[in-house]
Amino acid sequence: MSDVGGVLIHQRRRVVEIVDVFARYGFTQLASAFGAAIGDSPTPFLLRLTGLHLADPELVALTTGERLRSALAELGTTWVKLGQMLSLRADIVGTEVAEALRGLQSSVPADAPGLAARTVEIELGHPLDQVFARFDPEPLASGSVAQVHAATLHDQTEVVVKVLHHDADRKVSGDLELMGALARSVESLDVGMARYNPVAVVAEFAGLMSAAIDFTHELHHLQQIGQSLAAEVDVVVPTAYPDLSTTKVLTMSRIRGGTVDTREHLLATGWTVERFVQRTSDLFLAMIFRDGMFHADPHPGNFLLPDAGHLAILDFGDVGYLTQRRRLDFQALLLAISERDADDFTRALLTVTRASVEIDEDAVQSAVEAWMQRWLRAGVSEQDLGPALEHLLDLFRENHLTFPSDLLMPLRVLMRLQGLGLELGSTVPLDDMLRPYLTQMMAD
Repeated sequence: MSDVGGVLIHQRRRVVEIVDVFARYGFTQLASAFGAAIGDSPTPFLLRLTGLHLADPELVALTTGERLRSALAELGTTWVKLGQMLSLRADIVGTEVAEALRGLQSSVPADAPGLAARTVEIELGHPLDQVFARFDPEPLASGSVAQVHAATLHDQTEVVVKVLHHDADRKVSGDLELMGALARSVESLDVGMARYNPVAVVAEFAGLMSAAIDFTHELHHLQQIGQSLAAEVDVVVPTAYPDLSTTKVLTMSRIRGGTVDTREHLLATGWTVERFVQRTSDLFLAMIFRDGMFHADPHPGNFLLPDAGHLAILDFGDVGYLTQRRRLDFQALLLAISERDADDFTRALLTVTRASVEIDEDAVQSAVEAWMQRWLRAGVSEQDLGPALEHLLDLFRENHLTFPSDLLMPLRVLMRLQGLGLELGSTVPLDDMLRPYLTQMMAD
């Protein structure tokens, strides 16, 4: 029996659940991969594991994306997070599936009363009342891997305490092991799927999820980016409390302020839309190009405005890194886009995707020229960049190119910054935000 088969047998109960869900939603090829992985013929294996739970005709009538979204939602936290990652990878799953996966929600019910408090006590090694003057048993919010509680220190400092959901680390580790087994099986059995490196994709995802359930990573992000932005006197980053933080508990200062979910709420804080968009863009571009470590999720919920002169950035669980080499790669791609230079963009693209010798470079360049003609003719400030980027990822997929995730992340940040501005009714063009950096790149 292969090592893959050993994993599947060891987690037989969970395998039964996964196979049943995939089979009911019509993904028999994925379900069969489990059987093939242990050297068994797929059909008898499926019948033994799931009885007669074959594809549900009503579910199979849905689109592929809808079926995959529902199946992943039914399988729980780890699979939902995988779907959310794949929703950003139209170069792997295609635009239709990526669009459907964006509907996955990561919020989950809070743990049973008392479990979070017990986790905090075990992790910090003291009774709750010795650590906090007050700890609110009702969470402020509950996400896929953790819930957040308001608390007060004995010196009356307000803090928030992020607590890993009960048993989340064990469940995530088990599912990651199974995903790795499935990816190895699919890659060895399906030449078409192997082209998209499922083993590498799952390995990358496993790294992200392992970091998500170990709060020492977020603590490090919070400290590092807070230090990088310390000279920005108008920027507020939560203060971390390392002595009150562990792998399962993260304590940080609580920041209060106005929200930016609507134009009206933003204006009520004393900020103008143009100043907010310009300032957030300056900060995120500086993190990308100057620091190489950047907050990767600039959506409205991750900003607060304490007053008319200060901007707070929240949630440092999703962070990107660019090495010096990668920053040069990213600059080459952006310069080629800004100059509408299909030759340079194609060369940079083939370099960063490590294209094989079988790639038709002329076909790729023709596709790039068509993409630029369609999406860049009026300049990047004249439209929503989302569809342009999705079309570009489709171009990658059609030409069997897998774009590196570390370069895709800053592209997504630029897209979200521009989208945030459009939602708020900003008149600040993205071209103007990028111009100082592009000018410096050309000078360098």
